[in-house]
Amino acid sequence: MRKIMAAIAVAALGTAGTVAAVATAPSAQAATGYNRCPAGYYCMFSGYNGTGTIAYFKLQSPNLKLQGIDNASRSEWNRSGKLVTLYVDYNYNDGWGSGGHACSVSGAKGNYASRWQAKFSSLKVGTYSC
Repeated sequence: MRKIMAAIAVAALGTAGTVAAVATAPSAQAATGYNRCPAGYYCMFSGYNGTGTIAYFKLQSPNLKLQGIDNASRSEWNRSGKLVTLYVDYNYNDGWGSGGHACSVSGAKGNYASRWQAKFSSLKVGTYSC
């Protein structure tokens, strides 16, 4: 009987050790900052240096309210492989000729110039309005 109890105790310890090893295995870390931007997209961030809320685009948005980033973006990463035109007004309007659009070339990454901080309301990916 002692041999059977000893075998059960060893088996229980082996199982507990396996469970502990599984429970302490390192987990994959979620992407942070600019690294949240998927390849092939244009990404806008509400914070500086790729922080805050992210919105990403393959084509266009006539109203950035729909993505929750209207007049709120402060940094970008253009991974679309295309030119992106950013507008200060909705529906791709410049805002009465005030020079109210900016362009982002493929590969652009960083904070917007202070003039453009939290100013954009629509955008088009793959346009050449600049």
